[in-house]
Formats: sequence, C-alpha cells, structure tokens
Amino acid sequence: MKKIELEVKELEEINSSLRGKECGFVKAAIQEYMDMMSGERVFSRASDYREYRLLLMIENVFEGMPNETVVADLFQLKRSEARTLINNVDAKYRRRIADTKKRSILGVINSINVENKASYYEFNCDSVYMIESLNEYISSGNELIQKIPYKRNSYKINADTLSYLKSKLK
Repeated sequence: MKKIELEVKELEEINSSLRGKECGFVKAAIQEYMDMMSGERVFSRASDYREYRLLLMIENVFEGMPNETVVADLFQLKRSEARTLINNVDAKYRRRIADTKKRSILGVINSINVENKASYYEFNCDSVYMIESLNEYISSGNELIQKIPYKRNSYKINADTLSYLKSKLK
C-alpha cells in the first residue's frame, strides 16, 4: 500500500476549495488534522478533542447550534451527555460561536407565531440548550422579565418576555 503524505499547505488548499454543506464534515476533519499537525491544538484529554471537534462541526456543518439529539447521534452519547458537551463548547469557545448562537436564538424567537395578540405564546423547541440560552439572555438584562419554564418540547413565553428578547437581540 502506498503511503500518502500531505503537507499542511496542501491540506489548506484542499480545505479552501471545498464548498457546500455536504463537504462540511470533510472541512472540519481537515481543519482538525491541520491544527494537530501544526501543533496549534494539542490536547491532553479526550473530552478536549470532542469539544474541539464539535466546535469545528458548528462552524462548518451546521447552520446554527445543533440540538442535543443531533450531537448525541454524532458522538454516540446520551442526550444529557450531549447537552453537557454543547454547554462545554459554549463555555470554552463562547466568542467563536457567539454569532452562530445568536442566529439560532433568533431562529427560535422568529418561529413563534404571534399573529394573534395574547399574554403568552406557545412554541416548540427540541433543544433544552436553546431554552437555557434564551433564559440566559433574559436574566442577563432584566430580572423583572419572566423566564421560560422548562418543559418537554412545548414551551410558553410571556408576551413581554418575547418583545424584550426581540429588542435585545436585534
């Protein structure tokens, strides 16, 4: 079997030529290998590798923050372990994923049907991480605004809370 040796420069050229969502996993993998070969990312724990791998997938594969089910399937974890992994990536790489996280939160907010005026609105969300993130935004700005209570997939949001989030996330 012939051994294939690639220089970091060659990998960079390949990586920059890849386009489209179907190549996202390939781009993430190449980036991971380039970082390891250049010595830029040297980890001592397997959890650090997982977190960095998920970060690269967030940047190259997903159009927003992935939910716990997707991460659990990709990494063969339980949903609660996947939520922990997502939270760890958020804590460690907060600045790198800030725009992606904000886009995802806006996606949840914009999906809420507000055609009829009401004191609260019901909406569906398949990610506890997103609900926790919404509550982070709520609690960081105004303690008088009501947080979103935790339920399974179906949530209620107060109309004042919704308008507060929309104004804060513009």
